[in-house]
Amino acid sequence: MPAPYYRFVTDDYIQIADDPSLDGFTKFSITARINPEQVTAAAGIISKYATGGQRAWTFYYDANGNLVLGITTDGTTSDEETTTTTPITTAGIWYDLAVTFDAGAVVFYVNGVVQADDGGMALTSVKAGTDPVLIGARLTNSTNNFDGEIAGCQIWNKVLTATEVKELSSGASVPFK
Repeated sequence: MPAPYYRFVTDDYIQIADDPSLDGFTKFSITARINPEQVTAAAGIISKYATGGQRAWTFYYDANGNLVLGITTDGTTSDEETTTTTPITTAGIWYDLAVTFDAGAVVFYVNGVVQADDGGMALTSVKAGTDPVLIGARLTNSTNNFDGEIAGCQIWNKVLTATEVKELSSGASVPFK
């Protein structure tokens, strides 16, 4: 029986074909469980951000272990919001991650707990681009691919509440709305 996660090494990633329901919105949430092998380099978790002009959003952590959500409205120029704490600090342990976007208001969660951020998001909507979804990478030709394990990636077409994020990180079910 296969493991309940995907293991990524060096330049591995999963590519999912474009679907109009995956971008062009003003509200969404992304959740994932990650177990990084390294935390000293930037690593893409999940994105729809492969080609200039068609980019929509990217969720990754930077070389300092800060979570980052990048959004673009024109497919090229992006705005990023970053955690001001350093939540991803240890390789070899599982982190439950979530980020919500509500018309420019961004909230990051690690293991169900809200993380402080720089409040830098000025954009209020996401481009409806044609890029595929990438799991384990930011760009198809990037050196910022994820090394480790990723499980339970979900893209929600709603803003998850703090209670729903906490329930997801605890393993409880969250009803579809």
